[in-house]
Amino acid sequence: MPVCLRSHWFVAIVCFPEKFDPINKSSRQPSKSDQQQSDNASDTLEIDSEESVGGIVPVVLPTQEQLTSNPTSSSTRPCIVVLDSLGIRRTAVLHRIRSYLTKEWKVKRSTDKNFSSMPPAYPSVPLQTNNLDCGIYVLQYVEGFLKSVSNSSFLPRSQEEWASYEDISQKRQHIRTLIETLSKKGVT
Repeated sequence: MPVCLRSHWFVAIVCFPEKFDPINKSSRQPSKSDQQQSDNASDTLEIDSEESVGGIVPVVLPTQEQLTSNPTSSSTRPCIVVLDSLGIRRTAVLHRIRSYLTKEWKVKRSTDKNFSSMPPAYPSVPLQTNNLDCGIYVLQYVEGFLKSVSNSSFLPRSQEEWASYEDISQKRQHIRTLIETLSKKGVT
């Protein structure tokens, strides 16, 4: 979902809420190999220290081997992926999203499920270098996310996997070209 907070746009993507187990704080407890993998992936995925206390289990990125051998189990961990071009942790926004998920689940499914401990995921993404381009970054992040989901990659291994600075710098020109092409065709 796109979020605008104090004139800054970022995106939060709720992944696999149906698999979230509020009793275990995750779809499963992390194994020792997961913890080692989490330590190795610290430059790619960061967990908010405020969020990781109180029993919230960090989201662990699957290895390429895990994705290849079993693309569904390793790459479908429930979490809220936060993609912010300013690199800010969004604790209050996460709280609102979790509250919304809890209420929406009750209304739509007629059962109780508490999402208050659903873990956040902060993939490493390119950060904006000015105060103007957050919308361009959001568009590129979402495009990269959608491409990665179609490739069973779920979370990026590196910044360049979803959005490189080159991709982002070309995005504005791509949008301009698209608008010009559509206007020449008479599409409004």
